[in-house]
Amino acid sequence: MTETPRRWRFQIHLSTAVVLMFIAGALTWANMYPREKIFPMEWRGSHIDYAYSERGFPFSAYRYLPAVKPKSSESNNPKAGLPEGIRMSYSMMVIDGLVAIAILFAVGLICEWRVSRRAARKAA
Repeated sequence: MTETPRRWRFQIHLSTAVVLMFIAGALTWANMYPREKIFPMEWRGSHIDYAYSERGFPFSAYRYLPAVKPKSSESNNPKAGLPEGIRMSYSMMVIDGLVAIAILFAVGLICEWRVSRRAARKAA
């Protein structure tokens, strides 16, 4: 009776899966945690420190820009000022996703290499 060769299946060890789960959580946290940025600017003759927040790792894919209102003595126009807004860059989202996948793939390869190297040393 001849044996049929085993079909190859994608498998990872449990320890690799646990490490990848922690790395995926850290990458998700890095992408969702807001980073505050402050820069000085001249606006309508006055100096203000404009603060905004951005999210995304390693590139900023989401930016929240708060509204800037002029001092009441400067303008009676209620529409004067910089409006509040959200700026999203879908290309940076794709790049951030590809970077996260590359990091997970590299960590998975390193973990599996270490597991197989240790198993080969034990067998020898």
